[in-house]
Amino acid sequence: WMKSSGIFAGKPFVDMIFQHLNCSVEWNDTCAVEGSYIEASNHSNKKVQMATVTGPAKALLQGERTALNTLSRCSGVATA
Repeated sequence: WMKSSGIFAGKPFVDMIFQHLNCSVEWNDTCAVEGSYIEASNHSNKKVQMATVTGPAKALLQGERTALNTLSRCSGVATA
């Protein structure tokens, strides 16, 4: 979920993190476009679902923090 407005960046990194863990990432193609500005306040509950990740629970837990930190960092740098 994206909770703040800004530029979305880091998608290739997340794909590689979860590919390495044998998980699949299904992106929301209407808003998860690398480099696009997303206005979170225009969506319901001021949150935007960016992707759904599926795979074994252990693999999801191994990758989720790294993926979220990477997305946050990339998007923060792109927005600043």
